[in-house]
Amino acid sequence: MDVTSPYNGPLIKELIKEKGFTQASFSEALSISERTLRKMLHNGVYDLRTLYKMAKVLDVDVHLLVPDPE
Repeated sequence: MDVTSPYNGPLIKELIKEKGFTQASFSEALSISERTLRKMLHNGVYDLRTLYKMAKVLDVDVHLLVPDPE
């Protein structure tokens, strides 16, 4: 299942920087390629499993990464 949001990419990019990751080190922590991460950040499309991994690696609640649909 995919969740799509144009808001996820900018927020996740900001959190990556705040936590001291590069895109390369963050993608490695997620076990995905850097190219895949760049596409996900650009397009704002994430499968739920990856969102949960991102939240865990960034040490944030997963709900922070998923905007309120309203």
